[in-house]
Amino acid sequence: MDSPFAYSDVAGIVRDNAALDAELTVLADDVTPDLLHASQGSARWTLAEQLGHVGEFPRFLAADLSAWLARGGQVGRTHDDSARLAAIAAAPSKSFSELRGALPPAFAALSAVLEEVTPDHLAVQMDHRVYGSEPLANYVSRDIIGHKRQHIAQLRTSFDYLAGGRICLDGFVPVPRHFAERYRRDGLWQGRTLGELFDHWAARSCGRAAVSGIDVDGVAQHLSYAALQQRVKNLAAHLHQRGIALGSRVVVQLPNVPGFVTLLLALFKVGAVPVLALPQHGDHEIGYLLDHSGATAYAVARTFRGDDGVARARALSESRASLQHILVSGEPGTDDVIALDRLETTPPPSAVIPGPVACDVAMFLLSGGTTGEPKLIPRTHDDYALNLRESARVCGFDQSTVYLAALPAAHNFPLGCPGILGTLSAGGRVVLAPSPDAEPALELVERERVTATALVPALAIRWMESSRLADRDLTSLKLLQVGGQRFQAEHARLVRPTLGSTLQQVFGMAEGLLNYTRLDDPQDVILETQGRPLLPQDEVRLVDENDLEVSEGMRGELLTRGPYTLRGYFRAPGHNARSFTPDGFYRSGDIVRWHRGNLVVEGRIKDLINRGGEKISAEEVENHILAYPGVMQTAVVAMKDRVLGERVCAFLVTRRGAGVVHSELNQFLLRRGLAKFKLPERIETLEELPLTNVGKVNKKALRDLLA
Repeated sequence: MDSPFAYSDVAGIVRDNAALDAELTVLADDVTPDLLHASQGSARWTLAEQLGHVGEFPRFLAADLSAWLARGGQVGRTHDDSARLAAIAAAPSKSFSELRGALPPAFAALSAVLEEVTPDHLAVQMDHRVYGSEPLANYVSRDIIGHKRQHIAQLRTSFDYLAGGRICLDGFVPVPRHFAERYRRDGLWQGRTLGELFDHWAARSCGRAAVSGIDVDGVAQHLSYAALQQRVKNLAAHLHQRGIALGSRVVVQLPNVPGFVTLLLALFKVGAVPVLALPQHGDHEIGYLLDHSGATAYAVARTFRGDDGVARARALSESRASLQHILVSGEPGTDDVIALDRLETTPPPSAVIPGPVACDVAMFLLSGGTTGEPKLIPRTHDDYALNLRESARVCGFDQSTVYLAALPAAHNFPLGCPGILGTLSAGGRVVLAPSPDAEPALELVERERVTATALVPALAIRWMESSRLADRDLTSLKLLQVGGQRFQAEHARLVRPTLGSTLQQVFGMAEGLLNYTRLDDPQDVILETQGRPLLPQDEVRLVDENDLEVSEGMRGELLTRGPYTLRGYFRAPGHNARSFTPDGFYRSGDIVRWHRGNLVVEGRIKDLINRGGEKISAEEVENHILAYPGVMQTAVVAMKDRVLGERVCAFLVTRRGAGVVHSELNQFLLRRGLAKFKLPERIETLEELPLTNVGKVNKKALRDLLA
C-alpha cells in the first residue's frame, strides 16, 4: 500500500490517530450479535475477524514501533506475525463483549507509543521489511494511519453488504435474507465484487497474456493482465469523473472487441450497472432497454458491419433527455462523445471511487420473452462470481486455457459459463472472435492454439461441415461446449471424429441455473443428455400443468431456485407474478425429463422461436407485421431447420387485392427497428387463420402445414 500522505508534524499524527480510534469505536458499537452471525462464512473476513484485526493490529504495531524507538532494527513485521494471525483466527470463537473490550487497551497502547515520537524522528530512515529504507513519517502514514482507514472502509463495506447493498434500484427483487445468510455460511457467496476479483486475478497473473482481439478500428490488441488492469483503472476513473458511477445504468452494445472486456470491468469497479445488449439489436430493442433500465449512458461501436453507431446513438438520444452520455469504442472523429479507447490509455486524475458491495447488482443480462421486449435479468456480484468460479472448476479451466469467445460476448454463455470471465479467473487467455462463422473462427483456433470454445448447435454443425476443415490444425482444441438449445445426438456424436475435441453439453439460462455434462461422463450421457446442475445447492423441480411433481422419466416444466438464480426480473411485477412460485422457484418454461440423474430437454412451453440459440418472440414479430399496409392478420411460427433448429415463418391474411412481397416486408420490418435475425424467412398467405375451439389461433395446425 503506497503512502497517501507523509506527516510533517507529530501533532497531526496524534490528532488523526485519535480521530480514527474514535470512529472505529463508534463502528464497533454498531456491531450486533445478529450481524456477527450474518457475516459467518464470508471469504472476506467475518465481522468477528475484522474486530479481531482492529484490536490486534494496533497492539502489534505498538510493539513494532516501540522496539524501533528503543534500539532501531527492522520494522513492518506485523503483517504475517504468527501470533497476530492466530489471534485473528480465534476471533470468531470470542463473544462480542470480548472483541469490543479488547479495543480500548489496544488503541491506548499505540497512542502511548506515538506520544514518544518526536519531530526529529519523522525524517529518520527506517529499514522496512517490505518497502526498504524510508522515513518514519511514511511508515506512520501507511502502516498506522492508512491501515486504520482501511479498517474503517472495510467495516463500512461489511455493514452495507449485510444491510443489502449500496445501490438502490427500484424494481430489483433481492434474495430473501435467510437464503442470503445460508449462501454466505456455505461459502457460496464470498463477499467480493467482480471488480475486486479481477484485481486479484491480475495480481496473480500479472505478466501473462489476458486478452487478444481486433478493435473496432481494425487494430490487433494483445493485452497482458497488467496492461488490462491499467486500462480498466484508467477507464474507471475517467467514467467516475464524468458521473458514470455507483448505480448508473449503461446500455452496452459492443461487438467482440477488447474494449468490451475493458468497459465491462471498469463499470464493475465503479458500481455502474451495464445492460448487455447484442450488437445486432435494432433501434426498437435498444430504445426499450434505455427507457426500461433508466440508462444515462449508451456504449456503441463507431461502426459495426457498416452501421454508423454514433449516428444511431445520437438519434436515440434526441428523444431521451435522460441519456446524457454516448460512449464510443473506436475513434469517433468528434469530440461531442466519449472516446473509450482514448480514456483507456490516458492517465486519470487521482480520485477516491466508492465502489459497490458484492450483494449489489453487477449487470443486467437479457432474456427473450413472449411480449417481445427483452426482460432484464439482474445478476449480483456474489451470484455471478459463483456462476463463473464453479463453471471454471467443472470445465477444468486453468492457466493453460485459451478460450475463443466466438458467440456474442454479451450472452451469458460466452461471458460467464465459464466464458470470458471464467477464463480470466483461472489465469487463462481470452481470444475474441469478430465472427463465429466457420472459416474465420477455425483459422483463429489454429493460429491462437485455442483450447476451448462455446457454440450453439447451428454453429457447431457449420464448423463440422466446413469445406476447409481438413486443412486446419485443430489439435489444440480440447473442449467444445454446445448449448443454447438441444444438440441432437446425431450431430453430437460427430464432434470428436470431426473436430477432435471433447463435447460438453450445456443447458443453462441467463436467469441462473446451469447444467453441464461433466468431462468424464460416459459417452451416452454426453451425447444424449444436457447434463446436470452445476451445484448441489441448485434446487430443481419438474412439474405438470397443476404444479405437481412428475415421476422419473416423465416430462415436466423445469422450476428452479438457487444461489445464482434470480428472484425476479427487473421492473416486471406482472411478469414476476407469472414466472415465480410463491416460494421463489423460477418457472423456466422448458419441458425436460430426468434420465439417470441428467436432464434431457424436450421443448418449450412458451411461444418462442429458437433460431440458432437466439430466442425470438413470435408476438413481437407479429406486432410489427400487423403495421404493414394490407396485412389484416398474422401468425408467426417456428419451422424446423436442420442447421439452425428453427426458423421464422409468418402466415398472413391480407386485405382483398393486397399483395405482400417478402423482400419488401422485411425491409419494412428493418426500418421499424426489428433485429435482422428476427425477420421472417418464409411467408405464406391464407384466406383465414385456423382457430382452436376457444377461438385462439391454432399455431399447431399452422406448424403442421409446414411439415
